[in-house]
Amino acid sequence: MWSSAVAKTWTLAIVAVVGLIAGAVLLNVLPALAQNSFLIAALPVGFAAVLCMAIKPEACLIGLLISRSALDRVLASTSIPLLGASFTFGALLNLIMLILGSVILSRRSDRLQGLPGLRSWIIFLTAGMAASVFSPSPVVSVKLWLNLFSYGVAFALAWTLLEDPKELDRWLMILILSSVVPMLAGNLELIGFAQEYADAGKRIRATFQHPNILAFYLTVPIWAIVMRLEDRSGSLGKGARGWLWLYFMNLIVLLVATKTRGAWFGCWASFLIYAALKRRRWLVPILVAPLAMLAHPAVGARLREAFTGESAVGRDSTSWAWRVELWQASLSEVFKRPFLGYGLATFLPQSIDFSPDRRSVGAHNAYLEIAYEMGFIGLTAFVAVLVKPLVAALHWFSKSLSGEAALAVGAMSAMVLQCVSDNMLQYLSFNWYFWFFMGLILATARYLEPNDDIGNVA
Repeated sequence: MWSSAVAKTWTLAIVAVVGLIAGAVLLNVLPALAQNSFLIAALPVGFAAVLCMAIKPEACLIGLLISRSALDRVLASTSIPLLGASFTFGALLNLIMLILGSVILSRRSDRLQGLPGLRSWIIFLTAGMAASVFSPSPVVSVKLWLNLFSYGVAFALAWTLLEDPKELDRWLMILILSSVVPMLAGNLELIGFAQEYADAGKRIRATFQHPNILAFYLTVPIWAIVMRLEDRSGSLGKGARGWLWLYFMNLIVLLVATKTRGAWFGCWASFLIYAALKRRRWLVPILVAPLAMLAHPAVGARLREAFTGESAVGRDSTSWAWRVELWQASLSEVFKRPFLGYGLATFLPQSIDFSPDRRSVGAHNAYLEIAYEMGFIGLTAFVAVLVKPLVAALHWFSKSLSGEAALAVGAMSAMVLQCVSDNMLQYLSFNWYFWFFMGLILATARYLEPNDDIGNVA
């Protein structure tokens, strides 16, 4: 009784503080509101979300997860300058995620015990906050830090919310439902509305700002479908299984149409590992898949271009050679300030001084980006953030041989690999879904014993 009253008081106090902050910010952005109809329309939605968060935090989280993947391009239309940085309504959604985390986790703090990499996350975020203090653009740095914080919150939320393996199916369906609007938009682009890109021709981006974000995001509902087909609850009929397989194939087609090689490789590697550990009959089709992709003229050309070995100095190319040139130039800068780095969110603006084409570009390597901005202290913590869940998944697989643990190994390995060649930390939507998914399947895997694995994926 007493703990319930404290929890309600804590929730109302958080909402009251957020309301005061929102009011103060609103007074500073009123002039910009008059010039942006999207932002005016978005504000009532934001306030409704805050009210929902106070009354039903879990329902608010579900709504946020289902809708966030459909909102990237809409949110970009609400951009306003504030305190020397650009903010959109997405910042409010990010704040809502953080507050939801504080509300739900404060009620379930005892369940955080055993979360793989919890200490590593704390060290990583502490190093990030320190790197924000001495950054030349502190507001932009704090903005990025809050994004990183929200990734950890998503991971912790999933871990604490799943108290029984039987609850996994419900959360997986929520992740799958989040892909419906992007799927419809992507299919529409496939039939003739895809945008032309200088580096790869026509690519789809659906509801996201860039094809890369869509591509990495799609890997999450693809994995979720495979896990749902495990059907641990035994609730899937033949018809539902057939529809899920069709939906799975649709998402694979969309993933290919993004022409994002890093996501292709990551998804392929995750299923290769999953098949090797758990579904041996999948190995042959998975190994043959790259050959089939090479046979397609546009896809094959996209794959071959990445490894031609030609120097590609210029932003119009995304070849491996161009990345290597950028990384080589960046490393010399990293070793000038190896311990603390140059400050969070500094790589992009400062890369104009050392990038091959003397333009501001992303690092296209999350490890290098962290080393540049947070030094080797931050890099060590970031590597631990990735490795600890991977080690935990391997440990639980050795105990249970479960499909959940096997796919956790594959998905986490994919993330480790994808961080080598893309700006993974910048993709907020993807990271929310990825870390929430990882929290779910790791939380499930820890409960399972060898005889619990049904293993009926057809």
